[in-house]
Amino acid sequence: MQPGKKTRLMVRVYGSDAKLRIRVENQTPGILRFLQGDVQELITTGGPQNFAELDAQPMRSGDFSFGARLLPIPDENAARQYLEAALPLAPKDAQRNIGRLAKQIERHPRDVDDVRRGLDEILTATMAGDLRTLLAAARTAL
Repeated sequence: MQPGKKTRLMVRVYGSDAKLRIRVENQTPGILRFLQGDVQELITTGGPQNFAELDAQPMRSGDFSFGARLLPIPDENAARQYLEAALPLAPKDAQRNIGRLAKQIERHPRDVDDVRRGLDEILTATMAGDLRTLLAAARTAL
C-alpha cells in the first residue's frame, strides 16, 4: 500500500457461512485511516467466502493494525420491550420519538440501523436514571 492511495481491506470470517455483524477498529490511525471512520460495524457477505470489506487510506509508511470482533445477533423483541417500558418515564417531548422507534422495530424488525441511530441521538440528551437505563438496554439489545 502506498501513502495517499485509497485501498480496500478485507476481513474474512472462518467457521460460519451466515451473514455476521462485525465491528472493525483501526488501532493505528496515524498510519492508516478508515475512510468511513476508525470504528465501523459491517455485515459479512455470508457463504463459503464469508468476508466484509472497508475502504482505507495509508497516511504514511509503517506497520498498521486493526481488530475485528463478532457482534451479537440483535434481539429486536427485547429492544422493543425496553422502549415500551421507557415510554411512561420519558418526558412528553421524547415520548413520541421513543414510541416511533418501538413501532419501527415492530414493523421492520430486521432494519435496526435507523433505530440504533435514533437511540444514540436520544441517549446523548437523556439524563441519568431509569429512563436512560432502559434506553441503553434497548440499544445494547440491537
